[in-house]
Amino acid sequence: MSASSILGPAVGYILGGSLLNIYVDYPKSPPSGLTPNDPRWVGAWWLGFLISSIFSALLALVMFLFPKELPGTAAIRAAKVSEAHQNSNEDVVNGKGFGLTFRDMPRAAWYLLRNPTYMCITIVATCEIALAAGFSTFMPKYVSNQFGQKASAAGILTGYVAVPGAALGQFTGGFICRRMQLKVLSMLKMTIICSILVLVLTPIYWAQCPETSIAGVTTAYPGHVLPEEADLNSTCNSECGCSTSTYEPVCADGIQYFSPCHAGCSMEPVETSDDMSLVYHNCVCPTNNLPGESVANLTLVTAGLCPQGCQMLYAFLPLAFVVFFITFLMGAPTTMTTLRVVPESQRAFAISFQWVFLRFFGSIPGPIIFGSMIDASCSLWDEECSVRGSCWVYNNFDMSLRLFILSVVLKVLALFFNILGSSYINPLIVKTTL
Repeated sequence: MSASSILGPAVGYILGGSLLNIYVDYPKSPPSGLTPNDPRWVGAWWLGFLISSIFSALLALVMFLFPKELPGTAAIRAAKVSEAHQNSNEDVVNGKGFGLTFRDMPRAAWYLLRNPTYMCITIVATCEIALAAGFSTFMPKYVSNQFGQKASAAGILTGYVAVPGAALGQFTGGFICRRMQLKVLSMLKMTIICSILVLVLTPIYWAQCPETSIAGVTTAYPGHVLPEEADLNSTCNSECGCSTSTYEPVCADGIQYFSPCHAGCSMEPVETSDDMSLVYHNCVCPTNNLPGESVANLTLVTAGLCPQGCQMLYAFLPLAFVVFFITFLMGAPTTMTTLRVVPESQRAFAISFQWVFLRFFGSIPGPIIFGSMIDASCSLWDEECSVRGSCWVYNNFDMSLRLFILSVVLKVLALFFNILGSSYINPLIVKTTL
């Protein structure tokens, strides 16, 4: 069931990536010359929310048709063996009538907080979901910036890699636990091994393409020295009055310029007949474009990002698939361990309490922390009237370093509490569930 629930994000990533090829003001047409390959392009992100909300409303009606309890549940429950942690509150929480009123909720929560194995599992799941939520949320942006992919392609690639890996991992984890009839300690050992494997694969962040040469940011303007701080102005464009409000990159001789104006182009672009790309002439900033030279000797300045020709994306994607597979391989044993280390009467509340914990300290702050790490690696911000907007250019090395450190910290914490939780398994009292 958990594996099938991951198919939703699969469809979401693929459909969302496809919808980004549609202009944001659909059904209006985009401005002339603006294509999905342009960094200024904004896709129809809102269409995905509209489509998914309609399907969610229809499925909610179907859910109302299910009974409170499936047939045969009571017999299966009676035959199971309890591996719940024992403490002084066990008789109270297992007492008849406990948990029927809201007044019992604080005592039930206190019982869970005093269950060391349960709390260790919850902290492990929190670290894992923070890492998974943050990485999956910003993986399209990471792929787009590190490997020079357009936003729609990055979203589709993320869907092709992350979701099948997660679904297969979730299904395989449940199959292993069921097939081998694993006990609590064995399942914790399984999650420990998975945590170690993912920690070993964390250097995946260093699979990156070389830094793009951007004039005034990562490389100097031809014939000049790179300033200590990013400066898009140079003597070749000093009289052009260039603005940084619109990011319209152009490429010449492998060097990327913020806009045609910053490349010193004074003429409108010409559309080529072969690949329909825009080419600028009479641009003075590139190396060979000296005043008085013939048009034949001038360096062509093409609209768009400079092609990187980097093949590291093909190394990153398989490794990312393996990381998602192993990460979600821990999903089923973590859930099953949670259910087994608490009494039967506490299981529903234990899952609810755990998910509240996961949301507040995992899936909500995870993307926020990842986003702040990515923002901290920005080399050039859009600033209008001293108000910071979006980031135009990122430092790829800095981004990889920050995400690598963050991932290692979360994985080490998860591994530590995994080992700590397994150390509390020995004193568990095993008895038949009544």
